[in-house]
Amino acid sequence: MATGSENLRQTEQREQPLEGAKPLDSKPDSAANLRNQYFDCLASGKSSCEVPTKPQEQIGTLELTNPYTSERSEMVEQPKPITADTVLPRAQWTLAFNLTTTQDHQAPSIGSNAEDARVYAGARNKTAELLELAATTVGKPVTLVVQNAQRPESSETSPTTDNNNNNNNQIVDGQAQASLSASAKDSGTSGMLIHTYLIHDGQIRELPTRPSQGVAADTEALLNIAGRQAPSEHLALFAQGHGGGPHGVSGDTGRATLAEMDAAIKNGLANSGRDKLDLVDFDACSMGNAAVLAAVASRADNIIASPEMETAGGEDIDAQNVRAIVGAVLSNPSMNGHELGQKIIDLAAQGANGGAAAPREIDRIVAGTDTLSHYNAAEIGQFNQNLNRLGSALTQAFESEPNRQAILTAIGDAPLASQAGGVRLAGTPRAELRDSKTFAANIINAIENGSLIDPQGQIKSAAEALQASQNRLVAGYHGEKAGGYDQQGGLSMFLPGRTYLDNQARADELNPARNITELASDERFSNLQNKESLLNSLGYNIEEVQYGQKKLGADARAIAPIIEAKEALSNASTQAEYTAALGLLTASARQFEQSEAGQRLNQIYLEQARAATAKAFAEEIPAQDQSQWTTFLRNLQALAH
Repeated sequence: MATGSENLRQTEQREQPLEGAKPLDSKPDSAANLRNQYFDCLASGKSSCEVPTKPQEQIGTLELTNPYTSERSEMVEQPKPITADTVLPRAQWTLAFNLTTTQDHQAPSIGSNAEDARVYAGARNKTAELLELAATTVGKPVTLVVQNAQRPESSETSPTTDNNNNNNNQIVDGQAQASLSASAKDSGTSGMLIHTYLIHDGQIRELPTRPSQGVAADTEALLNIAGRQAPSEHLALFAQGHGGGPHGVSGDTGRATLAEMDAAIKNGLANSGRDKLDLVDFDACSMGNAAVLAAVASRADNIIASPEMETAGGEDIDAQNVRAIVGAVLSNPSMNGHELGQKIIDLAAQGANGGAAAPREIDRIVAGTDTLSHYNAAEIGQFNQNLNRLGSALTQAFESEPNRQAILTAIGDAPLASQAGGVRLAGTPRAELRDSKTFAANIINAIENGSLIDPQGQIKSAAEALQASQNRLVAGYHGEKAGGYDQQGGLSMFLPGRTYLDNQARADELNPARNITELASDERFSNLQNKESLLNSLGYNIEEVQYGQKKLGADARAIAPIIEAKEALSNASTQAEYTAALGLLTASARQFEQSEAGQRLNQIYLEQARAATAKAFAEEIPAQDQSQWTTFLRNLQALAH
């Protein structure tokens, strides 16, 4: 999940009155009217709705841990306190939220007030929003079970204190780049405490805190609590955190593989009288992936996930809008799991997560979910059968070189997820996760334009069958116009293209000597006014080359001409002198690459690239193992050079 800018649509919505809203009168049921307006407001996707209060005789109060400050404070009146052992009345819906990742960060401040620049996002922000909804549950057959991870109070006294997540997310150009390897702590060693809240009929009960046992174990514990203390006709799990597609999920409490999450859901439901969730919603990056669906298909009837990154940029842009989702359930608790899944997609399309009004040409992140899909889990088996069928047909076509090239073109022309897997294992190239619908369409187009030979029609038939099964699998999809996501199909799969398979191309990206050659010919640095930027980039890459030369025991004098050219650039005071120095740099950089020292350096990076590619396939293929489709992926791997 990444951080990004807030959305203008939300501001516009807040300024508009509720359509069809009736003025409240002074009758005794005015509070009920206010609640109904509140439910309608939330269900419409508006980000700011007036919270109603329940008129009641004050009998007592309840103190809760404020998720922003970890201070104890009086938050809600409670006439009949729920105890830690209370079994709540059977509801229509129990919504269980596992909020694992706090993404508070410092936005660029305006003026001297740093407080104004603090952006609250992720687990703590969503927890606060859900607690604020307590009053709206009065008289509704809906229970919320909310748990989040916090540092012990002694080490987290304010939202500005560094927390575990700060090490995982580096804010660059307004976005947080998440690394699974950076947050991959062993279960139970995160030092986090789990706070759990039961919310029902206007009341909140904070259960005893407990040490986190890791993402998977905490998920299992949440579902145990929901099944034991919050019985209901329907049960939904909302799993918030960082997503890695085939690599699983992670958060402030560690990481969990897909297999571990599958086991956690199974074990968590063991004593609930059910073997499936009505709905599981991954409020995380890149989980709208074929491997993810295959892993959890037997644990939920409906799955919500985004093939793309999700964005956490503040209260109005914080991935999926939990206020709107809960509001929709409160306004219509009789809906089933499929209807709730469709409603979540409808809310995204209406702008609940931001961005829906943004024009296609906009060049910045404006939505919490650029993509969001609702999957019908019952269709996953048929989809995988058709995926295998296509894999078998493509494997046969691979025997022809023209067909191989046509297939690689079809892969390369399919949209690539911007973070391509969200989070990943250290040392591997970023997985190329591509839109499956577009890939199938590209295969059909290649056959129709004659670049892919399909004399028996087997490939086209298989591709069309895959498209049809995906249409049934993806029950609902919203893609933002910005970025062209509205043209995609709502499901990603591992599809490595030519660049991924070109180890030399990846070695060139890593090789500082090649970087120097490219810097010398980069038009951006052709003007004297950009000299300092060029010198800074050259300095870093020259140091890297020198380090490599030392490791190889090579003659350090081989790079001397490049250093001399850098000195000439540094001393240049006119455009003519600067241009001449650039010429010297270009010639010396190319000469070094062609030298024995340069070739030895290239070989080091080439071997690193080959090892990384092999490691990536070793991770990606088991996650998406589908017999004939796996054979096709192995054929792609064999093309790596």
